[in-house]
Amino acid sequence: MRRNGMAPAPEDKRDKLAQVDELSSEDGNQDTLDGQAAVRSDTRNSGELVGKEQPTGALDIGSDTSKEVDFSLDIAATRDLTDGPSQYTPVVKTPQWVGEYEIKQVLGRGGMGIVYRAKHRKLDRDVALKMILAGAHASADQLQRFVLEARAVAHLQHPNIVQIFEVGEQEGLPYFSLEYVDGQSLDKLIRGKTLPHIDAAKIIESLARVMHYAHEHGVLHRDLKPANVLLTKSGIPKVTDFGLAKRLQDVGDSASTRTGTIMGTPSYMSPEQASGNVRELGPATDQYSLGAMLYEFLTGRPPFLAANPFETILQVIRDEPIAPRQFQAKIPIDLETICLKALQKEATKRYPSCNALADDLGRYIRGEPIQARPIGLIERGMRWCQRNPLVASLAFAAAASLVVVAIVSTSSAVVLSNKNSELALTNQKLNTANSDLQNTNNALAESNTENTRRSQRLEQYVQDVFREVNKLNIAEDPRVRKFKDDTLQKTLPLIEEYTKELPEGGQGDATKMSALLELSRSYKDQNMGPQAEQTLESLVRLARKRVEVQQGSDASRSNLCVILTDLSKIQLELNRNVQASQRTLEEALAITKAMVESPRAAPNGQGQFPKYRSQLMLAEIEHNLAVTRFRQGNSKAAVAYYQASIAIRTQVIDGLRSGAALTDSTPNSKPLTDEELRRTIDTIQLQRSIGTLALASALNRSGQAETAAPLFQEVIAEIEQRVQQESNNAINLRRWAGTLGTWGEFLAWQGRKDEALKQFLRAAKLCEQMLEKNQDSTELNRAAATAFHRLAQWQFEFDKEQAIAWGTKALALRSSAAEKDPKNDRHQSEWMQSCARFGDTSIAEAIAAKYLNANARDPEMMIEIAQALAQCSVRSGTVAESILDTAFKALRVAIDLGFQDAVYLERDIDLAPLRKDPRWDQITVR
Repeated sequence: MRRNGMAPAPEDKRDKLAQVDELSSEDGNQDTLDGQAAVRSDTRNSGELVGKEQPTGALDIGSDTSKEVDFSLDIAATRDLTDGPSQYTPVVKTPQWVGEYEIKQVLGRGGMGIVYRAKHRKLDRDVALKMILAGAHASADQLQRFVLEARAVAHLQHPNIVQIFEVGEQEGLPYFSLEYVDGQSLDKLIRGKTLPHIDAAKIIESLARVMHYAHEHGVLHRDLKPANVLLTKSGIPKVTDFGLAKRLQDVGDSASTRTGTIMGTPSYMSPEQASGNVRELGPATDQYSLGAMLYEFLTGRPPFLAANPFETILQVIRDEPIAPRQFQAKIPIDLETICLKALQKEATKRYPSCNALADDLGRYIRGEPIQARPIGLIERGMRWCQRNPLVASLAFAAAASLVVVAIVSTSSAVVLSNKNSELALTNQKLNTANSDLQNTNNALAESNTENTRRSQRLEQYVQDVFREVNKLNIAEDPRVRKFKDDTLQKTLPLIEEYTKELPEGGQGDATKMSALLELSRSYKDQNMGPQAEQTLESLVRLARKRVEVQQGSDASRSNLCVILTDLSKIQLELNRNVQASQRTLEEALAITKAMVESPRAAPNGQGQFPKYRSQLMLAEIEHNLAVTRFRQGNSKAAVAYYQASIAIRTQVIDGLRSGAALTDSTPNSKPLTDEELRRTIDTIQLQRSIGTLALASALNRSGQAETAAPLFQEVIAEIEQRVQQESNNAINLRRWAGTLGTWGEFLAWQGRKDEALKQFLRAAKLCEQMLEKNQDSTELNRAAATAFHRLAQWQFEFDKEQAIAWGTKALALRSSAAEKDPKNDRHQSEWMQSCARFGDTSIAEAIAAKYLNANARDPEMMIEIAQALAQCSVRSGTVAESILDTAFKALRVAIDLGFQDAVYLERDIDLAPLRKDPRWDQITVR
């Protein structure tokens, strides 16, 4: 197998670096005095240079008195930050020689160390030589940081990072030699002045590329600031002072960094760093520091700067930065937008990487549209919610009800009389938030009747605010999806706290279920399968309880079925647990059949559905059961489920058109308007078309191609018409690409390969165009990878070079998906298939071996393993026979587990190498 590795250190470094690794332990001492945090302010102060100014090119080891703040355990300590423990700072006479280095002059001196300009005796090379002054008296903290800097820099070989040459020790004094930079540090360049906008952008773009490189090599700087960036005489920036650096894999390790420890320079540290949340530190932490530097370049001051470090830290944690244009009106809005995005409080709201930050700065420099967007009404609303948490929890209940169609709830607050004092405080906050609620809030404490009325007003207000949000298509715009996801994740704890105050089984449960369901879907969309599964399992328990409390109302039963359906998909995709997925769907099927046969309202008379709504839910679950059977190689069973689902939807469409379905309404149901009726029928027709396409595929695989052909043509005509009517609808376009691919595969199976290739190429080109507009969509990336791979498969015998090009594109998308979500079996399988044909066959073989040896095996995965290994055998030379043996083993396991689609085995293109083997004749499908 291919192995990942780092380039070895040069010979002159390797032994020394091994010693450095052995010395490394914790980030710092943790001292407590009288139960109060011991606060270390490492005032690497003066930069005193024996009677003269610090020369140009000096390595800055800490002229900034706020260089580093180290809180231990308690960020709210009242102790003055300058009252840190005393540091041992011996007087050291400047040596003439250190090892092979002749000392020329002192470049800088601090409380912990000193930097000399020196020349290597043999190499005749100028270097910056850094030493610890304390020697044997140095604390473990000082030694650790000293060697940590050497180790971090040694891992990084980049033209914009000050390079390390050697690590050594003389008379108990550790030292290391660094590249000598013949320029000045950025803080000396700016000195409170601003930089030209383009120059500022170019410097930060360059630094962002550097930090992305460091992050890719596992190093987090944690103390980026102008003083730690040196400029050569030609203007090339070089990052230095990795004294607080950390390997990324160690950031959350309690053995190396304790929660509550704050280290860095307050004006440039991120909120998560300022809060001591060491487990949250990551690449976005350094990105924030770059944003703070850009802010200073544009305005002449960092975003936060108070009278002392402690107040600065509080500002970093709680305050929003003042927009740069309020200081300098001529700052371009795009550059301000980029800067403020990098300075977002939540790390997830910053750019996804420093490279993405650099890309946007590059767009600004070239005069192209940037991707970041200014903070608008939506974001301001979200931040208002953060400052008003109780109000936010109430507001979100209404917002969630708008985005979760399946969970029907009317939000109304049930507030106990003994909570009037808390509600009075809420009123004060509401008075400052919205004048429209003033009168209702003033009357909040008078009676529970007024409380209910206020809640209704609040609900209406929130609905008005979020109406614009719901006009945006979340599936189309990743920024809207991200806003919703962030809001959910931050608001859910508030909702849970709020719902504890409500009577058990009341409206709070429905509110919580709404939020949890959307959160689980967000997890799934972001390739966080385990979190999605865990959330859904907790939701199932809550939903079952809700069904009991509501005495089996249609609304409560439908909620449970929606959740069970989502859970079944996760079980099948994440764990390949076919049996569990089918059991979950069969439970939902039984519930929906009972809903159709026996509609029921809740004790309050609400929550009963018109029959057609329950029928549509039944049709959806029948469809999902068909998908499960189809994927497991039982197309005949799948055909029956698909036909049942299509029949139900056809019946509902006919009933809605004739009006018969509308007469079967409940006493509390709201009649549909003509427009709502039209949209409802259109949606059901689309669902029926999707089901018909799936039915055609199942018929084809079960040997009924003649029956399948007209169904394919019917669906193709309908979906193509939809695409023409809504040419900008990304979901329709993605669906169209999938339809073309499925139709092409049918044609190929019928021997019409020329026609099939045309359809495969249309699908691939369409996906390619969509990816140019949106590369962030998980669904689109997967659909594109499928289209590219399918085209490459069938094109290989006609145009090998083009086939490899398309296959390589699919491989890149699939390897990325597998890397982002390594526990997702579907992504792993697709990556295996691409590696087998167009990538590293050893990866494909390793994935196949992992799943062959797994306890949980299913026929679909076994078939996919057989396909991948069959293709590996073609490219494996002398070991092909042993690979074929394993492929046949996987094939037999699939059949033993219930795979029955003989037509598929005979026509699948990837299994062709197996069909040429004499052992193929021994394969018998039951």
